[in-house]
Amino acid sequence: MSDMPKGDRWGNRVEDGMIQFMEAEGERDAILAALMALGITSRQVLYYRYCATENYSNYKISREIGYSERSVERLMSEALIEFAEAYKKGRLIEYR
Repeated sequence: MSDMPKGDRWGNRVEDGMIQFMEAEGERDAILAALMALGITSRQVLYYRYCATENYSNYKISREIGYSERSVERLMSEALIEFAEAYKKGRLIEYR
């Protein structure tokens, strides 16, 4: 038996929540930095696909940025590679 006060057996939930919030902010900032490092067309394609509140199809993206639907597919592939290289200095790249 001990005179020490007993703590929550699950740890400090407020502290855990703050740590999770800070990590999420850091991740958001890294994503924004990577997006800002991209060319304007790549940034637009990725924005409309992953960041816009409305769900954009390739057709809709093509109308927004003035490219053909097939070009949007190609641009999307290039933009994803560009993003992988820019995000945390290439941390997403995996060589096989």
